[in-house]
Amino acid sequence: MLFNLVYGVLVAIFVAGCTATATCSSNLLIDDFAQFSSSLNALGTRASDDGSMTSLTLSPSGGGISFVPEKMSYFYETMPCMRAAAEGYDAVSFSMKAPRGASFMLEIQTRESCDAAEYRSAWYTVSGFTGETQTIAVPLSAFEGANTDAITAFNWATWSKWCKKSVQWELGDIQLVCSGAAGDV
Repeated sequence: MLFNLVYGVLVAIFVAGCTATATCSSNLLIDDFAQFSSSLNALGTRASDDGSMTSLTLSPSGGGISFVPEKMSYFYETMPCMRAAAEGYDAVSFSMKAPRGASFMLEIQTRESCDAAEYRSAWYTVSGFTGETQTIAVPLSAFEGANTDAITAFNWATWSKWCKKSVQWELGDIQLVCSGAAGDV
């Protein structure tokens, strides 16, 4: 009898533990800019700027965009409400070419739940640029106070002093990173 009770408890713990494991098996592509001319991302939701960029075009190297921002310009990627943490995603990654020493702020927009209407913002400063194309991975945990089980958008904004009329930035290959996937960023 005691054996059956202990066995039952262990099975219950094991099953409960299994239901909490990540469901993702690979990174989720948010945008490869293949639908840039339609202002859509790979998820079929809106992706564009606020209309204030000095220039915004497909990158000559392909797979991204090339732009010259004003100080307060932003580029946004919307998504269907995403339960990222529950599905096993733990970072957002993207490729970026920025002036050496530049920085910008990455905003995440989340809701209290996917059923809620209002969103709240959390920000993370991205810096350490070399002037060459780099792959940047920002842990979702870096966005203080964000509900990573109800993500609705990311915004690239608030460009550093390096936003001069002739200085181009490049952005591409935006993904949510699966914590258990082989070949993580």
